[in-house]
Amino acid sequence: FATLVSLLTGCVFGLAPALAASRGDLTPALKEEAWSLARRHRRFGLRNLLVVGQVTVSLVLLAGAGLLVRSVVALQRVDPGFSPTNLLSANISLPRPRYEAEAAYRAFHEQVLAGARRLPGVVDAVLASGVPPRQGIQFGEIEVEGADGAARKPAGDGPMIGSGWVGPEFFRILRIPLRAGRTFSAEEMAPGSKANVVVINEGMAKKYWPGESAVGKRLRVGGSGDWETVIGVVGDVKAFRGGEDPVGNRQAYRPSSTMRWPDRTLILRTRGDPAAAAPALKQLVRSLDPDLPLRDVLTVEAMMAESVAAPRFNMTLLSAFAGLALVLAAVGLYGVIAYSVSQRTREIGVRMALGARPGSVQRLVVAEGMRPALVGVALGVAMALGLGRALAGMLHDVSPRDPATLAGVSALLIVVALLACLLPARRAARVDPMVAIRAE
Repeated sequence: FATLVSLLTGCVFGLAPALAASRGDLTPALKEEAWSLARRHRRFGLRNLLVVGQVTVSLVLLAGAGLLVRSVVALQRVDPGFSPTNLLSANISLPRPRYEAEAAYRAFHEQVLAGARRLPGVVDAVLASGVPPRQGIQFGEIEVEGADGAARKPAGDGPMIGSGWVGPEFFRILRIPLRAGRTFSAEEMAPGSKANVVVINEGMAKKYWPGESAVGKRLRVGGSGDWETVIGVVGDVKAFRGGEDPVGNRQAYRPSSTMRWPDRTLILRTRGDPAAAAPALKQLVRSLDPDLPLRDVLTVEAMMAESVAAPRFNMTLLSAFAGLALVLAAVGLYGVIAYSVSQRTREIGVRMALGARPGSVQRLVVAEGMRPALVGVALGVAMALGLGRALAGMLHDVSPRDPATLAGVSALLIVVALLACLLPARRAARVDPMVAIRAE
C-alpha cells in the first residue's frame, strides 16, 4: 500500500507540470522579456501554495510534538509523594484451592515476609495490595460524617476511590509522611481483627473536612458497608502517574489483616540496587512453594518509568513525523526558490547591470521565499490551536494553547525557512551581469 501510494504521488505531481508544459505556446515564451518574467514570478502560484501547505503541516506537527514533550517533562518532574529509590516489588498470586483457607495463606505470608527481611541487602519488607503507581481502586459511593455527626454524600464525586490494604511498615518503607494522627497498631493488624479503621490521604481530608481535623471522623464506601474511623492522615501519593487520576486524589488505606483474599504485593527496601535482590527473592519463594511463580518482579523506579511509556511513545512518534515534515518543508522551499532564481537569471543580470547591489538582490529573493512561509506559519498556528484541544486528554500540566510552545515552533520554522531562502539568494547575488545577458 505504501509503495502504491508513493508511486501514485510521484505520477500525480509529475503529471501536473508536464501537462502545463505541453500546452505552452512557444512564440510568447521566446519573446518574453525580463519585466514580464518578473511579473509572472511575483504571482502567488501553485508552487507557493504547495510551500504554504508544507509549512502549515510542519507547524501543526511541531506544535503537537512540542506540547507532548513538555507534558512528558512535566510528568517526570512530578513529586510522587514517596521515595521510589531502592524499592523492589513482586506480585504473589496464591493458587486456589491450596491457599483458600485464611490460615494457609496467612502462614505463607508470614514465612515469605520473615524470609525476605533476612535476605542480603534488604532493610525491610512489607506486604500490601498494591504499590504506586499501580494502586488498587474501590468502587462505591462515599459517605462522610460531618462535625455534627450527620452523614452526607459529597456532590460531584466519582464512583471510586484509590484503595490499598497495607501492613504497618508500608508508610515507613515507602517514606510516605504522616500528617496527622497515627498508623495501624499491632492489635489492628492481628489476624482476624475486626477493626474498622482507615488512614486517608491529605487531599481526601481537605476535600471532605476542610478547615478541621479529619482524625476521628467516619466514612463509608458503598452505602451498605460498615462505618470506618479515620485514625490518620498521610501525604498525597501520585498513584496513577502517566495518565489522568481516575479517583480524584482520594486514597484510603486499611489494615492488611482485613483483606480476605490471598493475593499480595511484596515490597522490599534495599541498601543498594534493588534489582540485585530479585534472584534471592525468587529463590526464597521457590523454597517455600516450588510451584509458585513470582510475577512482575520490578524495581519501583522501573514501574514509574513504565507508567509514562505511553505518553513518551506518543511524543516520540509525533516528533519523528514533525521532524520529517520540517525537512520536507525546508527542501520544498529551497527547491522553489532555487528554481525561481534559475528562471530569473536574465532579470537579475539586468538589475545588477543597472546598478542593483548584491544585498538588494538577496533581499528580493529572500522576500519572495518568505512570503509563502509566513502565510504557512500563520495558518499553522490557527490549526495548531485546534490540534491542542484534540491533544488535551494526553497532556499533563500543559495548556493545549501553550503560547511558549507555539512561539517556539513558529520561530523554528521561520529560521529554517530563512536558511532555505538564503542559499539561493546568495547564488543570485553572485550572478555576473554580462554572462547572464549574453546567455539569452
